[in-house]
Amino acid sequence: MFSHRRLKVVILALLLAAAGGSLMLYKWRELGFPLWPDEQAQVWTVEATISFEAGPGPIKASMYIPSLTPGFALLDENFVSRGFGATPRYVKGGREVQWARRRARGPQTLYYRAVVYRDPGRAEDDTTPPFPASPILAEPFATAAEMIVEDVGRKSADPASFTQELLKRLNHPGDDQNR
Repeated sequence: MFSHRRLKVVILALLLAAAGGSLMLYKWRELGFPLWPDEQAQVWTVEATISFEAGPGPIKASMYIPSLTPGFALLDENFVSRGFGATPRYVKGGREVQWARRRARGPQTLYYRAVVYRDPGRAEDDTTPPFPASPILAEPFATAAEMIVEDVGRKSADPASFTQELLKRLNHPGDDQNR
């Protein structure tokens, strides 16, 4: 029926078809990729650009790449730079890419591009601790805390400036010169 050589070809074709089908099923079920051409998967492109004027001598430029948010995975990543060597490495809290070039003059631009997608399997990677419960304060401490928060809130524009103003107020309670 089948010659020995033909049997090998049929077995190889079946193995390749099974591997391709398994990969397709994995991408569809686990990664959430679309199965049909008219379906769409939501992906996000994250880009960063570093532009600078190069002088004489060697150049080293570093950029910190934070670790991914839980629930997302990296699909593709590119470091684009004409004439530069790019070396990504792992550092505490994420990664860092370092671009290097022996000589360059004039305007230089370095690009970073990442494509990420939602990955429900990565949601359990979240190591963020839960937000603590608000303390229950007895009087007169509750009223004093409310007054401080209201006063600091009027002198701030966002969470970062609120935190800075609150820390200043708590560290130096009598030094408020804007009363």
